[in-house]
Amino acid sequence: MCSVLMLWLPSIIATQDERSGSYPPLQIGDVSAPVGIELFIDLQCGAATAYLRKLKEFQKQRPAELFVTVRSFPISRHKNAAPAARAVEAAASQGKWLEMIELISDGVEAWREHERPVEVFSAYATKLGMDVKLFELEFDGAVVGNRMQMDLERARLLNVNGTPYILVNGYPTSYWDAQDLEAMISRTK
Repeated sequence: MCSVLMLWLPSIIATQDERSGSYPPLQIGDVSAPVGIELFIDLQCGAATAYLRKLKEFQKQRPAELFVTVRSFPISRHKNAAPAARAVEAAASQGKWLEMIELISDGVEAWREHERPVEVFSAYATKLGMDVKLFELEFDGAVVGNRMQMDLERARLLNVNGTPYILVNGYPTSYWDAQDLEAMISRTK
């Protein structure tokens, strides 16, 4: 395991500062859901991507009860975690960030040690029907870099030290406690 953090944001943040992370954040679900999770992930961390899959499936089944915010936290010892996070952010501008995460986590062996992982990620963008030239421009662009920096600054302020890192309704929660989504929902009723 790399580490987990979740946080609930009660409303869309109108102004942006380093405490709130990238804006608009990468989100799944309705912000009015009673359980909000903020998840910091490293896309080379199998536990983080598996937990995101679990959240996505649960949210699909119970959309009114769970809201998820996903933040990048690439760990430096993972050679291509930062480029993978950049690929997700670049895909977000074309509305395909969640699909990109799925391809990236399913194909980790193809890019984990690749010398030019953007080539793999560009192939994923093609597979998703994205404008690949725009994807590549954004991958290398300042907007993606700034979004990642805002998430990293938020992580630093929250003392995130690994992934998956989870906050539930604003409270740090262990990876093990966060596994029982049914119990989290029950506690809010």
